Amino acid sequence: MPAPHIKLEFIESDLLDEAESKSIQSIYAEVLKTDTEVDNMMCAATLETQAEKLLSMMRRTASVARNNERDDDETLIRHIYDTYHIQQDQPANIESLSKLVTTAIELDVERFGNQHPQMVESPIDELRFGLKLLTDEPRFEERYNSYMSPMVYAENPVNWDDALVVFTRLANEVLDYVEQG
Repeated sequence: MPAPHIKLEFIESDLLDEAESKSIQSIYAEVLKTDTEVDNMMCAATLETQAEKLLSMMRRTASVARNNERDDDETLIRHIYDTYHIQQDQPANIESLSKLVTTAIELDVERFGNQHPQMVESPIDELRFGLKLLTDEPRFEERYNSYMSPMVYAENPVNWDDALVVFTRLANEVLDYVEQG
């Protein structure tokens, strides 16, 4: 049985690039081997989803550390799991991903800059700060393991260390690329 992965996630966001047309089929229809329920739906590209997951995980981790009155959304840890699987299925082109992350940073600073001055002053440094917290603080591994149990049905779900290595490597490659301009 192949490892499960997110096939559809609904979020409200500005598109960073062109939408792609996708067909949508439920797990139920897939098991019954029936037709797709939705033949054509405009969706964000996987690479754009990857950019949003990288940025929001690091930015929101840093934001909560800077201001403990901020909402600490413990479910964001799923972005590390999702990034692992996206990289396994469709390894990102670093140049293309970095361009999307740059655009997403600009939008975030515009929308949330008044809430997170460090992101305005030095976004790359602030994202690196968030990434360091993810690797240094054991609470994130605990969150990951708590998330995995009820939400992931794979026989051998990816463990924290493996998922974090992929997330950290990709994040550093993207941040290095963006920093070099």
